[in-house]
Amino acid sequence: MNNLLYTKGKILTREREFNSESFALGSHIINEEIHLADLTLIIDDKSASTVLSIISCVIAKRTIILLDSSLVERQLASILNAFKPGVILGSKKQMNKCGFTNQIETELFNLCKLESSPNKEELTNSPLLLLGTSGSSGTPKYVGLTYENLLTNCSSICDYLENDKDTRSVNNLPCSYSYGLSVLNTTLFKGGSYICSEEPSIIRKSFWDDLKYFGVTDFSGVPKSYRDLNNLDYKSLFPKSIKHLTQAGGKLEKEIQMEFLSWSLSNQIKLFIMYGQTEATARLTYLELTREPSKIGSVGRPINGVTLDLNENRSGEEVELIFKGRNISLGYFTGREQLINPIDNNCGRLKTGDLGIIDKDGCISITGRTSRFAKIDGYRISLDALEGELRLNIRDIALVSDDDLIYVVVPGDLNPKEEYIINRLKDMTGISRRKFLLLRLNIPITSSGKIAYKQLLNNIQVSK
Repeated sequence: MNNLLYTKGKILTREREFNSESFALGSHIINEEIHLADLTLIIDDKSASTVLSIISCVIAKRTIILLDSSLVERQLASILNAFKPGVILGSKKQMNKCGFTNQIETELFNLCKLESSPNKEELTNSPLLLLGTSGSSGTPKYVGLTYENLLTNCSSICDYLENDKDTRSVNNLPCSYSYGLSVLNTTLFKGGSYICSEEPSIIRKSFWDDLKYFGVTDFSGVPKSYRDLNNLDYKSLFPKSIKHLTQAGGKLEKEIQMEFLSWSLSNQIKLFIMYGQTEATARLTYLELTREPSKIGSVGRPINGVTLDLNENRSGEEVELIFKGRNISLGYFTGREQLINPIDNNCGRLKTGDLGIIDKDGCISITGRTSRFAKIDGYRISLDALEGELRLNIRDIALVSDDDLIYVVVPGDLNPKEEYIINRLKDMTGISRRKFLLLRLNIPITSSGKIAYKQLLNNIQVSK
């Protein structure tokens, strides 16, 4: 692939600008300091150092693994044990926070060489980028992306976003999340500018000050981002420079989509609803909602280079979504030995585990997960469908099940009417109200803004 992703574009902070010369310097540092056989771990704290670490390693053709800084406490030890990286890169602040000693400080990032690195056996002639799956915790399971996967998906996304050298995006999503990484890649690929705000949280005033200061044109968010914005005065927060809003990372309630659709249409902003998985590098489908508002609730059609794998026309029927394309990852990696001679377990075909309905125009509506079903008293019940109905009135709610009970979880500070919820569920399912239990607990959220259902169920079972 060579350096096709990062030949153009800039990284901007309030203090300085980093361009292709900076990227070349970074790759030179990597080549000088890091052996080709070393796996490089990058700890992502959304800083410019993180972004420059990624770019430098890709240009230098290194195999890298990205770890969100919020997961360090839970995952770092197991990653070190399973993958045995030879080097860790990150910002000075993050490296100090992790307690790494003997750091090498460069003008772009800090690095720490680990003595635990195994003998210098080449990992692969074709370097990989390893990303954690949504909600990963405990024993790490990472998706192996080739550099061709990255470039292919980046090019396809650029086709419909039509971004260019004037595109300016921002770092509110971590690059250790496939959606966040795709924002970086599509921005630089077209020669645009990627803004690294010192405060990348959307609930902080300084973040919005930076959007206005830099004239940000593209904002990307997960459902939680748009829910939070909907609770804020978002119409006054966004700068007049905004041209694109993109949403992915899970299903956003239709009422919130309608709110942002109306505002986007009034302000000549393009609103894109997208669907993808880390296993597919990032994107699989897109819908330009401001162009086809009648398709609200859909995630659109497959991107260029991606096709639905259907044996026959199944229009109107619920099917498991299976996609084919050059953006499909090799599969999962759980340890260093798999990186020596990596195997392509997917062979360009991905069973997503998501269920969907395809309409006569080829637009896809996600209806749930194959694994998000409970079997209670002989009934097969879609937890996603029930959750979606309840969210029409109660936004912060999550349903999980152990096939004995269905647990209805709301945050501890929320006081919904229990009778209403249980009766509504009984009416929708036809099963006994004794099979539903309302709990007031914190709902765990992943770094990509999704509900961590597995962790939530584990928390419930531990507390019983």
